[in-house]
Amino acid sequence: MKIPARRIVTATAAAFALGLAGLSAGPAQAADGTITVTFTGPASAAIDGAAQLCMDAYDTGEDRNFLSGVCAGTPGDSTLTLNVSPGDYTLNFFDSASPEHYASQWYDGADYSAAQTVTIGSGETLTPAVELAELGTVSGSVPQNSPETPICITAYDASTPGPDGYARRDCPDTEDIPATSWTLALPPGSYKIRYSQQQDTGFELAADWNGGVAKESDSAAVPIAIDTPVALGAHNLPDAAEAYGHVEGPGGATPVGYVSAEAKDSDGFYYTSTSTEVGPDGNYRLEGLNPNATYTVDFYSDYFEIQWYNGKSNEQDANPLAGLAVGTPLNLGNTTLSYDTSLAPTAPRSARAIAGNTSTQLVWDPPQNSDVTAPITYTATASNGRTCSTTGLNCTITGLTNDTAYSFSVTARNVIGTGPASNAVSATPTGANQNGPKVVSKVKVGRTAKLPRATASGAKISWKSKTKKTCTVKGNTVKGKKTGKCKVQALAPKTDTLNSFSAVYPIKIK
Repeated sequence: MKIPARRIVTATAAAFALGLAGLSAGPAQAADGTITVTFTGPASAAIDGAAQLCMDAYDTGEDRNFLSGVCAGTPGDSTLTLNVSPGDYTLNFFDSASPEHYASQWYDGADYSAAQTVTIGSGETLTPAVELAELGTVSGSVPQNSPETPICITAYDASTPGPDGYARRDCPDTEDIPATSWTLALPPGSYKIRYSQQQDTGFELAADWNGGVAKESDSAAVPIAIDTPVALGAHNLPDAAEAYGHVEGPGGATPVGYVSAEAKDSDGFYYTSTSTEVGPDGNYRLEGLNPNATYTVDFYSDYFEIQWYNGKSNEQDANPLAGLAVGTPLNLGNTTLSYDTSLAPTAPRSARAIAGNTSTQLVWDPPQNSDVTAPITYTATASNGRTCSTTGLNCTITGLTNDTAYSFSVTARNVIGTGPASNAVSATPTGANQNGPKVVSKVKVGRTAKLPRATASGAKISWKSKTKKTCTVKGNTVKGKKTGKCKVQALAPKTDTLNSFSAVYPIKIK
């Protein structure tokens, strides 16, 4: 039953009286709101006495972070109360018993995407009645289960073949303690049951389906009904086969970036580990394969075109693995990958030039596609052929002739190729002299005067006194000590655009 979104507001007599009296001893404090939910089974049936019902409140943002929750005090309780701060929430209701008797659902919608937002104000109460859908169960055991080979049991909707039919999973091992029995609680329907090792926990055993078959289509569907538990008994997974091979880039180059070899069976399921990363040496190994299943292998990477085993460029033409056998790894040989040329860098953007003394600094923005390409090296080139290279976003070309105009451009390259040049820019290096500053000519004894911080050409000056008995200098301030002639020296370093500067200025101390 779909519950209409609503908000029921109550107020205690005390709160009402306070409001009438207009009491304001201090800033108003927002009182918690209350959510009191009453659960029923289908058609208003009483809650199963073994169910352990819970309610969680989440924020309404994209991530729906957990904020608060409560579970029934004893199994079979059908009413829960949760106090929350005023705000907007989405609510999740679920049965924490093992196995569950009822399906998890969100407020006013069975699934996450349909969850409605509820607003709880200060002192307000929401009192929804929620009808929960009952679940049936299927169970069995995996006698060979151990901490080294933990097993997962997954139910798939029989009406939706392949991974898209996923319904529920149970992995009975907990904290390295082997557990041989498993139970899945499922809505009434028809399901296919798949057995597999937990991902990334070893590959001694191969995935298969109920009935000990390698293909989903060959496995008998298991009907699930309310109050009719299904027991499948013990199931032993088959020993796994494996395959191995080598991957290289064009011309035998070592692959760069992330490269993985992925084996997928004819039902669309990837093998136990879902993917195996190709090592820095180009070698890979596919483990956990069912010797009775049919697999295709594709090579997926950051910078190469997707390719299938035996050099095929599309999945439809891919050659299936042949000759898988337990205890005899299958050699898939060498596979040469082709770079994805669309991932060569585009042109650097907004290049600009800053002329210096026999040099010019080039600055630019990264290419439009820099976030998806392999690592980039940039090269700036002057019209006379001189260059500079960097992995950053600026570099300086030196050895240029002052008072000569040059044009410049920048290119970006990676292992895939070199992209087009940036916009062309021009600059004329120059070695201009510093223009000296104007300095005060007189200072009274005991008084101070400011000295310029920079030359007229813009270079920062450091000052010092040449006659410390007559005057002292601190920073850009000169102070008269006694009557006489004071001398202060200005020093400015050489820059890319200006020569160094040094000058001594006389100041009369009166």
